[in-house]
Formats: sequence, C-alpha cells, structure tokens
Amino acid sequence: MIIINCSNLHKGGALQVAASFIDNLLKLNSKDEFFILVSQTLFDEVNFILDISSDNRFIIFENSPAHNKNERKRILDFVIESKCSVFFTLFGPDYLVFKNNKSYKKPYLICGFADGWATHSVLKDYRNVYKSNYFSLVKHWLVSQLKLLFLKHKDLLIFETNQAKVGYGSKLINKIFNNHQRLLVIPNTVRDSFRRLDVLDSSAEAFTIGILTADYAHKNIFILLEVCRFLVSAAEWFDFRFKISISEDSATTIKFQSSDDWEEYSKYFDFIGNIPVKEAPIFISSCNVILQISLLETFSATYLEAQASKKCLVAADKPFAHEICGEGALFVDPLDSQAIGNALIELKNNKDLCEVLIRKGVDNLRRFPTEYERFLMYWELITNGHD
Repeated sequence: MIIINCSNLHKGGALQVAASFIDNLLKLNSKDEFFILVSQTLFDEVNFILDISSDNRFIIFENSPAHNKNERKRILDFVIESKCSVFFTLFGPDYLVFKNNKSYKKPYLICGFADGWATHSVLKDYRNVYKSNYFSLVKHWLVSQLKLLFLKHKDLLIFETNQAKVGYGSKLINKIFNNHQRLLVIPNTVRDSFRRLDVLDSSAEAFTIGILTADYAHKNIFILLEVCRFLVSAAEWFDFRFKISISEDSATTIKFQSSDDWEEYSKYFDFIGNIPVKEAPIFISSCNVILQISLLETFSATYLEAQASKKCLVAADKPFAHEICGEGALFVDPLDSQAIGNALIELKNNKDLCEVLIRKGVDNLRRFPTEYERFLMYWELITNGHD
C-alpha cells in the first residue's frame, strides 16, 4: 500500500505541482492501493477541479505536521495501521521519524525537496537578504540545517534541478549522514494550460513589466523602486508600469509606501494581489516583459510560463536561472538596479532581441517533460519502491 503525503503543503508553487500530481494519479486508475494525505488548502484546490469530496482515499490535515506534534503522530499511526510499504512526500521535509520494531517494518521512504536555502545557498545569499540582521540570518541558517537533518534517513531524495542536487546541503546529506542514499532530479515544468495557450499581445498603453511572485525577501522585489528611479531619470520618454502579484498590505508594499519619495513613484506600480493558478496565463499575457530577479530559487515555473506565453524574460544572472531558462532569457545582476533598468529599456527598443529571446525560450521548453510525463517519472519510482 502506498501513501502520498502532501499534508504539509499550504502555499506557493508546491500546491500547483501537488494538484497536478493528484489529477494525473486519479486519471491513471491505478490498481495499486493508495491514500493521499492533504492539507485543507490543497484539498480545496483539487476539489474545485475534480470534485473529490466523496473520495475516501483523501485524508485531510487541518494543521501542518511541521508545526503540530499531534498531526505527526496521526500520520505515523496511520502508516503503521495501514502497513504502508511506500511513503512518498512530494515536498519535504515531512518532520517524521520512522523506526523499525518487532511488529513493524518502516516503509520505503521517498521525499522530494525544493528548498534552495537548504540545498544550494551560500553565505552571500544570506547576507544579500538579511544585510546586518545577524540574528535572522543565523536563525534561518539553523532552520535550514534542521530541515536537512529530517532528510537523512530517506531512501530516495528527489530534487527539481541539478543545482539543488549538487549543492552543499545535498552533498552534506548524501556523504555524511547517509552515504547509500540515492539522489535524483525530476524537473518542474510548465502547466499544460500554458502549452495550449493562445498567445495574446498586451493591450496596455504602458510597457507592462510583470512580476509574478510571493512576498518573500529573497524575491528581491524592493529593488524595483531603485529601478523605477533609474528609468524615470534615464529615459523620460519610457512609459512603463510594474505589475506585481503582491497585495496592498504585504510587508514589501508597506516598505514601498514608507519610502520618502513614494508619492512621486507610486503611479508606476500596481500591486494586484495573489494570482489564482487558473488566472496566471491571463496575467502573463497582459505583460510585455516578465521580470524574475530572485536572489535564490529552486525551480519557479514562472520562467517556463513566460517562455510558453512567448514573452520576453529578464532573469537573475544566477546558476539556477541559467539551468532553467537556457538561452531564452536576458540575464542581469539582480542587485544592480541600473543593469535591470537598462535591460528593460533594451527590450523596449530592440524588437529583434525580443524575437530571438522568445524563439530560444520556446526551444528551451522542449527540454522539459509535460505534466503527465513528470507524473510518470514520480510514479515509476513510487511503484518500484512498492515492489
């Protein structure tokens, strides 16, 4: 019997991957017996698409096992009771400790992991985000190391990029804690809705720069105010707007509004709030350029979504972004506001460059599996562990 564990997923791109995995699993009509542990958020997301309200293979967790000891015990008790042979956590850590005893043999443990801070960050990344806030820096580093500890007894670890697989944290797990452990890469991909998308041109009069992101410090959103100042001073003719998927009351928005010159530059920014999954294609289609200048990522699907939508993409000149984007992006130093601004001006003025980047972006998509192909990669590993 197989248990699919998504009980710890509540937000972000992980929800999209989980919903896609579950959708394909249910369509497979597999003869294998399985249960799916889900958060309430994920259940609602999937139920909206598939109507799984009466499917008793779903077990809902109101609280994340990451923060709730009773929920962790509930999972472990269910694993023992069900005599589960494979326990697959789509994105860990699961914060569970499995132990063999006389009456119980622990299942084959497979765990996906997509936390760039734990796998392939360096000290410079922490300094860029936390500046002189050393308490927060050390606290975050310690939390990342704790996550790695919960991976050490897994039989198989799955990453989304080679950068994550070969990073410092992954090496630490593989070579120090558990040398027999297997490490594999199954990449993220673009949703099928983007592959079938009828590409639309932006109808806005202003040159629209889209930033599809959650409000995290490493997403590097606040530098856009510096970019805006540069564009206004260096290119007075440039009619542009930043369209950002964070809310008016988010921490970064409040930081924008606290700036002394915000009244002068606020007209260049639209904070439109969280974009539901099904509306992401519309958002990207409404933009001229997609800007992804995160300081650290594992695999944001937005890179591929921009390429599938035939939009020019500006990305951080970082190894993780190069691995995902191939040659289908204009790369910039994410900490250099002038370089970011000049890249946007270049894309506004140079249609030939845009066409080249769009063509290379579309070519780049061929390197990645479809959603169903990605699911089969996971399912083969799960069923092999089951056997």
